[in-house]
Amino acid sequence: EGDGLQTVKGVDMGTSLTGKIAGLLVRNSTEFSDAPSIQIRGEDPLLVIDGVPYANMTLRDIPSDDIESISVLKGATASALYGYRGGSGAIMVTTKKGLTNKGLSVSVNSGTMLSAGYLAIPELQSDFGRVVRKNADGALEYVRSGDGSWGVPLDGREIIQWDPISKTMKPMPYLPVGKDNFQNFLEQGYILNNNVNLAQQGEFGSFRTSLTWVNNKGQYPNSTFDKLTFSLGGDMKIDKFLLTAS
Repeated sequence: EGDGLQTVKGVDMGTSLTGKIAGLLVRNSTEFSDAPSIQIRGEDPLLVIDGVPYANMTLRDIPSDDIESISVLKGATASALYGYRGGSGAIMVTTKKGLTNKGLSVSVNSGTMLSAGYLAIPELQSDFGRVVRKNADGALEYVRSGDGSWGVPLDGREIIQWDPISKTMKPMPYLPVGKDNFQNFLEQGYILNNNVNLAQQGEFGSFRTSLTWVNNKGQYPNSTFDKLTFSLGGDMKIDKFLLTAS
């Protein structure tokens, strides 16, 4: 049911299905903002929204607040309904349309998820630097082609080394710099998921409109993902005819 998927809101609806449906394999990417890969018995299923098959949409395009229910069809059942396109199975999504009783409803939902980050960051030593040697002038300089990290002590002695500001090799105090560079490089990651929806049921039908904003901030600087989704759907009864739009 859609209410169960709204408990923990992520960026992608597919991630919320991980481990919830037998036979549905969800591979979540470790890359920032990459959509998960969804397969049924090793093949890509057909996405069906309100009875209409879509080849150019994914579950990421559907906010969790707009979903009434999700079901999965496998094998011959999907093929019987959608032909060869349903041969790999189908994911059936039913979106919310309006209220069951007459009246007006306004709902505001907001969720925040914080990223815990790395469970442990390897501790780096800061007592010894790279291997050094004497150049032709008798001055100490570190071996640029070496990768050793257990050379001379970082005790402040003058050693010719690379200066990132002047972009030249020059004598500078040999001191530990940037021991916690990686930890200081990381930022607090989070996911903000906000939704406002308006629904009404009247004499001749019902309608529902929804606006969803998702903001995902990664742990690395400048890693952001923003998504704004607007949807409108409803039913209208005219004599014996029923018109449905979503």
